[in-house]
Amino acid sequence: MSANLDKLAALISTQISFYGWTRETLAKRTGAGVRTVYGWLGATNEPTPTFRPKLEEALGWAPGKVSELLTSDIANEYELEDMQPPAPEPKFAAADLTDQELIAELARRLKQRD
Repeated sequence: MSANLDKLAALISTQISFYGWTRETLAKRTGAGVRTVYGWLGATNEPTPTFRPKLEEALGWAPGKVSELLTSDIANEYELEDMQPPAPEPKFAAADLTDQELIAELARRLKQRD
């Protein structure tokens, strides 16, 4: 495992926690299998070029950010605040979300109103 892959895994994990998502939610939003997402989060495999744009879109990151993190010598200088966008608009119906995801979304929206 490389330091860059470890950092990418940590950033993905932190981001999905921020959104209140599960690994299964990230899998749905990227079209990847749950085992693939577990590999990304465990830093056992990196997102393939096919999934990188889907992962970036799901997390609200700039295009090319995953490749940059994986290849850059300065990947460890990235902090989540540098990459954290406003929460994306849901792409799924409420019926597709778990109770935990619904509660997290409501909490996020109420926090925005304050």
